[in-house]
Amino acid sequence: MDPWKDAEQYPQDRLSQHAIHGDPSFYRSRLAKDCHYLCLQANRDRDVAALRNYPVTITDVPKHGIGNNAQAQLQTETVSANAENNELIKCLRNFRDPARHSRVFSIQPSNPKRWSWCQMGITVDMLRQILTTYQVMPGFLDYVHMFGQKTNDIDNSFGGGIHELSFAENSGLLDQYEISYSLNYAVEKNGSDDFWKKWVLRRTAVYQKFSYDDQSSTWILLYPSDRARERVQESLQVQSKKKCISHAQKTLETHMTLFSSAAENWRSYYNLLETFFNDETSHALYCDVSTPDQPESSRREALDVKFSDLQHLQKFEEKVHEFQRSLEANKEAIRTLATLNSDIRKFSLESEKDDQCWYRVDHALEKHRLELGLQQKSIESFLKRISGRSQLLYNILDVKNSTTVSFYEQTKTELDKNARRETERMHNLNVEMRDMAEQTSKDAVSMKIITLVAMIYLPITFIATFLNSGITTFQHDDFIEVKSEALALKARMGFSREAFAMFMILSVPLLAVTLLGWFLFDRRSRRLLKEKREGKFPKSISMA
Repeated sequence: MDPWKDAEQYPQDRLSQHAIHGDPSFYRSRLAKDCHYLCLQANRDRDVAALRNYPVTITDVPKHGIGNNAQAQLQTETVSANAENNELIKCLRNFRDPARHSRVFSIQPSNPKRWSWCQMGITVDMLRQILTTYQVMPGFLDYVHMFGQKTNDIDNSFGGGIHELSFAENSGLLDQYEISYSLNYAVEKNGSDDFWKKWVLRRTAVYQKFSYDDQSSTWILLYPSDRARERVQESLQVQSKKKCISHAQKTLETHMTLFSSAAENWRSYYNLLETFFNDETSHALYCDVSTPDQPESSRREALDVKFSDLQHLQKFEEKVHEFQRSLEANKEAIRTLATLNSDIRKFSLESEKDDQCWYRVDHALEKHRLELGLQQKSIESFLKRISGRSQLLYNILDVKNSTTVSFYEQTKTELDKNARRETERMHNLNVEMRDMAEQTSKDAVSMKIITLVAMIYLPITFIATFLNSGITTFQHDDFIEVKSEALALKARMGFSREAFAMFMILSVPLLAVTLLGWFLFDRRSRRLLKEKREGKFPKSISMA
């Protein structure tokens, strides 16, 4: 059967032989459903440009190595992962080369700036062709779906690894093995001083298949770092020249290179987290949480804790939890490889079971497992410190809030006392003003009476004064020249009807006019005051 055919039906053929692995329609429909965000589209100009800029790298390692055969050179090709690319199709059709020790496919992200959050630099048709050609186990699709274009970090908790063993139908001997797992690693981004962007956690997926028939292996690396890809190539070159009874065991040592590459920056990343944590929260241990009534001389520097600080600490804690999950995923991958190493050794020939390659792999796996275990313990202790420091900040914020509330309550009490005192003072002032108003009202009534009396007597006084000024004179009807002063005095004190009539004629109309004028003026004043109170004050008067 030509494995190049029926690529669109992958993984049906594979699962028909191994039905225990699951429903083939599930894997096929899931890949068809998610292909638009997993892979690039060949009919879009933007994706075609990405296929050219970030091609798939295919590296072939010869069996005899560079040192033993002058013509057996390491071959590396970078081809566009488009189904119409003849060079890639030619490479896939030549998948069975007896002179090849290993073939490595490196599939890069289509946008290195977004890395794990962008589409793979390959079309879905070409991905199916590769998986069908090399009969990749369907479980590897679970790791493929960890990548692709997305807006949030989904599938973050998925990790670990899986492996499968296949046996020859006739002899019952081990025919091939496959292993797939994901690895997480830390990368420092150049040109960024922001803590939240300076270091990022990335992941890569690894698939390896070894065939006992032609003693060759196939590797598929999804989103590998440049350092990891180079080290894998170097390791495969070295393994191809090693003398080892078990050829399958030699390829397992290359996985140690990937684990070592993934663990290179863990210590630096942890130190960065530790430094940031101490810089941001250590002063909370020595801050001033005293009450306002404490003497100034005994106070230390105050810590301005805000709720946003607790939010940043929570975000930081989630970042550390992500680090912890990455270590656990890598540890699960090591367990998978250790199990595979044990199973291969169990089903190997008796002559291969004592090969030193088994012990080298066991020793390397145990070393990585112990290192990850120590790092996990450090992370667990670190998370406890973060939890304690977070609780401390919560307590400080609670004390600050309680102190602030107490201060405002005391201030409110003082303000209430002052308000009550001011109210009492205003009440007393109002009483005094009322008394003064009543007294003023009484004085106004008195003045009104006095004014009224004065208005009555003033015209009369004016007329009397006018008549007595000498301008007008009156003589008695019986006027006789008197020679004695007594008779003259009597004549002066006599009553003159003409003078009285003149007095009444002048004084009464003048008095009436005066009282009428005062009445009209008082009436007009009352009317204007009433209109002003009712909002009907004339514009001319209001402007005046």
